[in-house]
Amino acid sequence: MSRRKNTQLRRQKVLINRAIIAVLVLVAAFIIICIATAKDDKETEPKTKATAENDQSKEKEKTKKQDPSLSEEIEEVRAEATKQGYPAEIIELLDRNPETVDYVANYGEKKDDAPAEDIGADFVAGNIPTLFQWDERWGYTMYGPSPMGITGCGPTCLSMVLIGVTGDPAITPDKVAAYSTQQGFITEDSGSLWQLMSDGARNWGVQVSEAYPGDEEYIKNTLQSGAPIICSMQKGTFTDVGHFIVLTSYEEGYVTVHDPFRKSNSHSNWKYADIMPEISACWSYSK
Repeated sequence: MSRRKNTQLRRQKVLINRAIIAVLVLVAAFIIICIATAKDDKETEPKTKATAENDQSKEKEKTKKQDPSLSEEIEEVRAEATKQGYPAEIIELLDRNPETVDYVANYGEKKDDAPAEDIGADFVAGNIPTLFQWDERWGYTMYGPSPMGITGCGPTCLSMVLIGVTGDPAITPDKVAAYSTQQGFITEDSGSLWQLMSDGARNWGVQVSEAYPGDEEYIKNTLQSGAPIICSMQKGTFTDVGHFIVLTSYEEGYVTVHDPFRKSNSHSNWKYADIMPEISACWSYSK
């Protein structure tokens, strides 16, 4: 009996020890998981914050990796422009839009040249041309206190529409800018008043109607009828402050954009539902 009792006691102790060990293992595992989770949570926040703060720099690095020759050219132009004492707002265009590299590079040589008489080979009868405010043919012309390359999105948009609707390739952006200045349609911060989009069109004999950006069916029918639309854009996809763009077609929910500041925006179609919330006002045009 004594031996049997001792054997049972030993077995009970072994089972108890195993149970204690199992519990300790579970507790240790729980503690390790908690520590790891806390560490992950702690590391996630600064990474997210850093991503938000460095979006622009990452985009610049991406551009450099994709086209290192362009990056080198931009830095060379920046260095020479700084050396020559070009206005800061001209040099800053290199960061805002690398497509302006030639415009910035040629500023000193061409800033006093007379603007072109017409849009030349960009004119195709019956089409709305794609023109850019920083085009060297008119982009150095002053519009307010700055060159059109910086402030001329409004006149450039209206020029595109007027040329397309009237068939007159001589209604260049600088001529529209001169009219806007004469009529007092330029704002204190060198933007264009909405009145330019209506009165300016009528000045060249073009009919203009206020459009309704929130009604996509209306936008679709207007564009498919052949009438172009100018949109005043809020801060968002196309601008950090304010901007004008032209819409010229609608197909299966997508519109064709003519952005006077950025070629890359003008070489692709945009889902109207995505850009619609950024439209402050818009106007349609016909002969």
